[in-house]
Amino acid sequence: MNRRRILILHPTLDGDGGGDQVAAWTVEALHRDYDVTLMTALPVDFRAVDAFCGTRLAEGDILNPVASPALERILGMVPMRLAMARVAVLHRSGRRLDAENPFDCIVSTFNEMDFGRPGIQYIHYPWELLPRPDWEGRWYSGLPFLNRAYFWAIALLGGISKQGLRANRSLANSRFIADLVEGLLGTPCEVVYPPVPGRYAPLPWGERRNEVLCLGRVSPEKRVEEVIDIVGRVRERGHDLALRIVGLPETPDYVDRIQALATAHDWIRIELDVPRERLLEVAHRARFGIHAMHEEHFGIAVAEMLRAGCVVFAHDSGGPGEILGGQEDLLFSDADDAVYKIVAMLSGERELEAVRSKLASRAAQFSAERFAAAMRAVVDEFVADQAASKDA
Repeated sequence: MNRRRILILHPTLDGDGGGDQVAAWTVEALHRDYDVTLMTALPVDFRAVDAFCGTRLAEGDILNPVASPALERILGMVPMRLAMARVAVLHRSGRRLDAENPFDCIVSTFNEMDFGRPGIQYIHYPWELLPRPDWEGRWYSGLPFLNRAYFWAIALLGGISKQGLRANRSLANSRFIADLVEGLLGTPCEVVYPPVPGRYAPLPWGERRNEVLCLGRVSPEKRVEEVIDIVGRVRERGHDLALRIVGLPETPDYVDRIQALATAHDWIRIELDVPRERLLEVAHRARFGIHAMHEEHFGIAVAEMLRAGCVVFAHDSGGPGEILGGQEDLLFSDADDAVYKIVAMLSGERELEAVRSKLASRAAQFSAERFAAAMRAVVDEFVADQAASKDA
């Protein structure tokens, strides 16, 4: 008996970041029960993805057609990321592949997509919503007319319509994003928290370093210089905290600035482009974590530090508050508030123990296994509903 066929669309997959974790673990969740085709803009090195994400995709029989090699070569010549242009090409290529031999279900793991018929879209941040928080510090962030024109051209190139997006079953990485999606599309959006893979076995508190961990991309929207300021001011109040910055060097000029700040202080350590094993090691050895980005979509770094047993402080906007269970004494509105709350937490032993216990109880909500089970259930239900509608 022929198995059901699934098409998954994702621009590029190399295991880097929360969006790629969602794509990799969606394929992992489905490829044993379905015939999975993963269409991307560039070929996927499944062994490299497995090494970073903890999946076993290289063992599977997963088709990986490239959306449009000719267009990708042209886009590769332009000295800009043009991420949305690649997504538009993926829209058209996916629809063309589906028209040749229709799939039982099409899934986008990279925001809204118009499949030309109903499918499933997993939304990290609605592409139509401008300005985007991850554009902070980039030259085009303050040019609304140019950005609107660019996105209008992308919609035209991709053949994207609001009606097509509304036809899909929408999933989001946090309630924060789900509310934005529902406001934009006027259709329901469910929350499926992203996977946080890895073997987490939190060390006893006494074996951990008196250290604050700042984890994630080193780019302007992550506000790493503000983190340095916050920890420095906590130290001035008599608390001997170290700061360790571990991340991906995304924006060269900004990375240089952060490295210069780190060099000026003997209590700061910075590690860039580390393997996943090292990331987990430092997360397990730190007592605290911090995340200063405003309106973070979800905050995979926050969830990673939580699962490693860190007490994490985060800005009180976006998804991190959901990860931390709305714990107000961990959520700050600005640098002054962060300093106040960190000092208060360090000064209260009972309060710290109570918070650690509450955070530990939340860790399992963000496991890769829970995500895989949730995505498999959504796809199973969607395929069954589509089959039933055809038979009716």
